[in-house]
Amino acid sequence: MDSYPFYIELKSKNKVIGMISLKVNFDYMLGSTGSWLNEKYWRKGYMIEAKIIVHEFVFNKLKLRKMESSSNTTNVASNAALKKIGFKKEGLKIKNIISKATGKIHSKNIYGLLKEDWEKALPKLKKYK
Repeated sequence: MDSYPFYIELKSKNKVIGMISLKVNFDYMLGSTGSWLNEKYWRKGYMIEAKIIVHEFVFNKLKLRKMESSSNTTNVASNAALKKIGFKKEGLKIKNIISKATGKIHSKNIYGLLKEDWEKALPKLKKYK
C-alpha cells in the first residue's frame, strides 16, 4: 500500500491548517482518505477545495476506480462534505473509533466514491476551485 500526505495550506498566511492522507492499494485500484482541519477553519470550504484537488489526482493521475472514506457519525459537517463531493454511504461501523481529542468512543459512517460518480459531481464543485 502506498501513502501520500497532502497538507492544506492557507496561502495568505503561509500556514498549514490541515491534512489529507491518501492510502492507495494499486492491486485493487482503490484509495482511502482520512483528514483533519484546524477548528478555526471549519465550514469555510477549505476541506472541500482540498478534497477536490486530491480526488482529481486520484482519478486523473493515479487512474484509480474508487475512493473510500469514513466520518464519525456525529460529525455533521464532515458527513455533509463527503456527500457534497459525490460520496455515497455504504455502511456503518458501530463504536469503531476512539476520539483522540475527547477519548470518547464513536461509530463511523463508511462512504464510497466511484470514478463515474466523481465525474458527475465535479461540475457542481467548480465554485470551490
